[in-house]
Amino acid sequence: KMLGDPSPWTVYTAVLGQVSGRTSRSLSAGEVFEKILSEFAKRKTNNYMFIFDEADELTSSRSLRGGRVVYNLTRLPEFGAENVLGVMFIARNEGWSHGLAPEEKSTLGSLVVRFPRYTLPQLVDILLYRASEAFSDPSALPDTVAEHIAKITIDLFDGDVRRALDILLYASFIADSEHCEKVTFSHVSKA
Repeated sequence: KMLGDPSPWTVYTAVLGQVSGRTSRSLSAGEVFEKILSEFAKRKTNNYMFIFDEADELTSSRSLRGGRVVYNLTRLPEFGAENVLGVMFIARNEGWSHGLAPEEKSTLGSLVVRFPRYTLPQLVDILLYRASEAFSDPSALPDTVAEHIAKITIDLFDGDVRRALDILLYASFIADSEHCEKVTFSHVSKA
């Protein structure tokens, strides 16, 4: 989420914040990276795994080209952070790494896990689970309405689960504003 306006400093500061909770605006990106390494050394008994969602932003037009961020993050164990078990980059665009420097592509490796689009039953399960977490009454989202949202999501938004969750959110706001106990087809249509 912090990659909306990525820079080496913002990426490293976010990592440091996850490790120690303490960051400083007075440090340069390089100094923040060195502080990350020292924090890992202090916490040898803890193991870390970093997952960067929306990694496409690392090579976007506002990219970090030249910042060597991917290179540095994938080399943390070589820099002495032996308690970093791995770094994972999640991207919607399979070609996200084409904008990386050759040495970054090399250190990134070639292990790619491709997740297929969500199926209708998977989207329904996700929606029902999220609704059970969000609503005090588990029956506030009927199965048929969850299936309707899932079908809309597949047909209009290529199965993007975020869109399904947005539809559910807006439909639930509408239901709440109308003082309804359940989300209905009408609420989904309005959303």
